[in-house]
Amino acid sequence: MNGSPFDVGAFLDQRRVSAYQIMVMLLCALIMYADGYDVMVMGFLVPTLARAFKVAPAALTFVFLMQAVGLTLGTYIVGPLADQFGRRRVLVVSAVLFGLATLSGVLATTVFQLGMIRLVAGLFFSAAIPNAIALTSEFSPSRMRGTLINLMFVGYVAGAASGGAIAAFLVRSYGWQSAFWVGGLVPIAMAVLLWALLPESIRYCVSRDRRDLRIPAMLRRIDRTVQLDGSEHFVLGEPPATGVAVAALFAEWAVYGLAILPLMKRIVHG
Repeated sequence: MNGSPFDVGAFLDQRRVSAYQIMVMLLCALIMYADGYDVMVMGFLVPTLARAFKVAPAALTFVFLMQAVGLTLGTYIVGPLADQFGRRRVLVVSAVLFGLATLSGVLATTVFQLGMIRLVAGLFFSAAIPNAIALTSEFSPSRMRGTLINLMFVGYVAGAASGGAIAAFLVRSYGWQSAFWVGGLVPIAMAVLLWALLPESIRYCVSRDRRDLRIPAMLRRIDRTVQLDGSEHFVLGEPPATGVAVAALFAEWAVYGLAILPLMKRIVHG
């Protein structure tokens, strides 16, 4: 291959974290906020939904079960899709689709219908988390990777933690459907922002095409002083990540465990 090799992994590791890399992490944190709210909001709606559907709170366990099935299936589907179509594209599309699935919750009139809707939503919740992890990770220097991923996860925790207060205000003022309206419209709006600002993973681009014209532009956004003459072919000093990270698998089940705790607490205490 003509041209000199340029090691993108070494480039990232040898430089300080730039504003561009922080922007990537913050954009991923934003969609994690929406994901956290949407996954957790069901736990806060249990008593209101039980009254609306005229069932005991325990009957809504079915909804959480279906959501868990969706999360599990999505975890195994998302890896091949992200490797084929790119982290950015799958993340943006999943944000739109889990937003639409959450919105469709306002149409449910029975526990079964809501369970099926949350099954579909769970598929796309699973798509967002590992791709946000991958994008943040693949733009990070190895020494800062864990720190930036943890900071990105603050978005999820904030969304999950604020879900109760937001849902309580919305339900009290506008009915239970309003919690789904907000949970659906926010990630769709965020998807527009992600499409406009979020780049594809630089490491993913290198693994797919060593002369991808997006790579020099991203390198210059990270460090304006980098010297490139256009003859480079880009390489990675480490194997690119493929499929779904093990950390993402554990994150999915930790997410679901947190989501179901409010339901169990409400059932035990009546």
